[in-house]
Amino acid sequence: MNLSCALSSIPGYHLTDHAHQRMQLRGISRNKLETVLYYGRCIHTRGASIYVIGHKEVEMNAQKGIDIQDCEGVQVVCTSQYTVLTVYRNRNFRNLRPRYKHPKRKHLHKQYTIH
Repeated sequence: MNLSCALSSIPGYHLTDHAHQRMQLRGISRNKLETVLYYGRCIHTRGASIYVIGHKEVEMNAQKGIDIQDCEGVQVVCTSQYTVLTVYRNRNFRNLRPRYKHPKRKHLHKQYTIH
């Protein structure tokens, strides 16, 4: 079995050996992976593209008659060259926010004088 074969329904995507092992270990089928890549929201952060299906995507697609509830919380990490690096479940999307370094603000304190 060729583990790095292209995903059938989404041309251009390739699966790494690591991603294949993680899918088997975590019980995430190839069908779920393809569903997340097709219907999921794409978040660009830390040099990767992460496809996720959260409750918003489930609700939006349910209105269209598409049931993707079993994929809620599945996240797929891809490179810019369409290679799937890893796949996991996590319903918390807080860690997907881009990390910005905020410049230190200089607070100007007014000096009040009492007369």
